[in-house]
Amino acid sequence: MDNKSKPLTQKQHHGILLSFCLSSVLLIASCALAWNTLTIQLVLRLSFALLTLFGFFASLTALTRSVGAAAIVLVGVLVFAPQIPFAGWFFGGLSLPGLWLMARGAIEEIRAMSLSKAIPIITVIVLGTAFYSDFQSGPQLAAGKYALDTFFHASITTMYRDHGVISVGLDGLVPLHYHVLSHKIFAGVSAISGLAALDIYYCLYSFILPPLLIVSLATLTGCFAPASNLATSATAISLVLLIIRKLSLCRHAALGDGCFVSESFCLSLILLTAAIIAWLDYFESRKIQPLVISFVLMILTGLTKGSVGVIGFGIYGLGGLIKAKLSLRYWLAIGVAGFAMLLLVVKSASSTGAAQMQFLPLDFVVNYVKGPEYFPLKVIFYLVFHYLPVWVALVLGFYRDGHKYLLSSESLILLGLLLPGMAIGMSFAVQAGAGSYFSTIASIIALAFIAQHLGPYLATGSWKTALMLFVIAGLFSKSRMIEKSFLPESQGKMQKNSELADIVSQLRLWREELPKDCCVQISNLDRLSKIVGWHAGWLVTAVVERPMRGGVPARDTVPDSKHSAYGLADYNNTVSQEAAGCRQLVHLSFAE
Repeated sequence: MDNKSKPLTQKQHHGILLSFCLSSVLLIASCALAWNTLTIQLVLRLSFALLTLFGFFASLTALTRSVGAAAIVLVGVLVFAPQIPFAGWFFGGLSLPGLWLMARGAIEEIRAMSLSKAIPIITVIVLGTAFYSDFQSGPQLAAGKYALDTFFHASITTMYRDHGVISVGLDGLVPLHYHVLSHKIFAGVSAISGLAALDIYYCLYSFILPPLLIVSLATLTGCFAPASNLATSATAISLVLLIIRKLSLCRHAALGDGCFVSESFCLSLILLTAAIIAWLDYFESRKIQPLVISFVLMILTGLTKGSVGVIGFGIYGLGGLIKAKLSLRYWLAIGVAGFAMLLLVVKSASSTGAAQMQFLPLDFVVNYVKGPEYFPLKVIFYLVFHYLPVWVALVLGFYRDGHKYLLSSESLILLGLLLPGMAIGMSFAVQAGAGSYFSTIASIIALAFIAQHLGPYLATGSWKTALMLFVIAGLFSKSRMIEKSFLPESQGKMQKNSELADIVSQLRLWREELPKDCCVQISNLDRLSKIVGWHAGWLVTAVVERPMRGGVPARDTVPDSKHSAYGLADYNNTVSQEAAGCRQLVHLSFAE
């Protein structure tokens, strides 16, 4: 039977299966490392979410005959999933045909050396990555170690899932528009899996999105090196990521594993890679369908992370000048899609203090690059090592193809991301060093092009080579993996904050007991504020999963209050009173 007549082509089957295998192994490894913080119910829900998401995606791919189209439909479905009754059972049933398609021929592929070699290596790479949150977040929270961003995002996700409003829920459901799409997607996953929003950010994200990003980049490698093996390319990308993270010169130049730290950034890079693949397909087939898919994916990329969408459009501009030339259809599509995304991104960026940008040339270099103190050398240090993967990919390309490489699709993609990313990263100041989101995109995508040069050396390796790489990767990531395991607690590295642990226990109990459609007010919230600071309200809304009244800190009660950050600027007394609506107000207090 011809590949095109099968429900899944060999390339689609291999890509989905590899992603599923990596995520499954990561789930098993993460559970083993954090067995003391997990419950059977949580593990079962995580497993159900994994099977449902991959099975449903395989079903969509078989139905649409396109991974890009399936990704678009999946995003749309997840956005509306919170409004679908019994979403878990419904989508669990729809995933069964896809799981059956994935199972066909799976044993033969898993037995292949390249696939078997990729799984343990990528597992170590991803487990060694510095996430904001992971399976050990429970003990870390009890010890007073927590990620502010996780509370913020989990609060927004749960407010959308249960109440249909993108809001932090601190003083009623005041709408905001910060990274709307990523929160809606995670809310959909929460609705389907039955997992709490915090569990999505603590656990599910860490073993699904990073492998998907690696496999997506490996798929992009295959567009330029058709003979390459997907698993071998994924292994090569993982090893390059390991080198970047461990090379102090790159880390000092503010290039690390930021793509894994931010959930929305990682998700947007996956969508960007899918958009690039569809863009390449358009120039190969000259059919309108892949062009439409590409632009829709790019708009979704911008809604997920504005910086990635804005920079991604550089590919369409620069690449179009060389490849599309005077094609009216192409430039008309760019105009419509670009204008639509610009309006949506501007709305998102202007709605929260966390996304404020101001024109301050070289601010990122001065404040976030830890290179030489002598300023000119610091700039050179930044230009060389922050964009090192791009320079390596360009040099390898020129070495292989000569001057013809300058007009190749690979070069146009790299330059289309590099030039606008460098211009914005070196010209504007973004709060908390978020300018790196603009400037590191080209370096992440460059990994796909480096892999086509490194892959052949890994493909010829034996299991001894695979074992050696596995051991080296494990040694490099040893400290990170220990942090993610039960070992820090048993070694006494995390002293338990009993007062915070008691409060979190009360919050979790309230989540189980309170009606969904209510608004909580805590009379002694200042007790929590003294422990965690001005963002105590986010911890309440994230864990209780209910909107609250009085969660915005008063300036005089919390000294470090930042009323302009993370959506707090959206709140004022007049709006918040109206936003609470007629919801039942439940008065609570923390037990002394």
